[in-house]
Amino acid sequence: MGYMQAFVKEGANKQVISSQADSLIKISRIWADFSRKHIESAYLGYFSTISGVISGFY
Repeated sequence: MGYMQAFVKEGANKQVISSQADSLIKISRIWADFSRKHIESAYLGYFSTISGVISGFY
């Protein structure tokens, strides 16, 4: 394999790795956003239930 072929192949490999990294970053952001929203709604549901129980004592 000549120098130019090796250079082109290395560039293509770096482009594939970069594309995969970009995809992982996007997936991570989507997952983090989903998890945050899910946790927030779970806490809101939990605290509204607790406040309803507590208000029943007054």
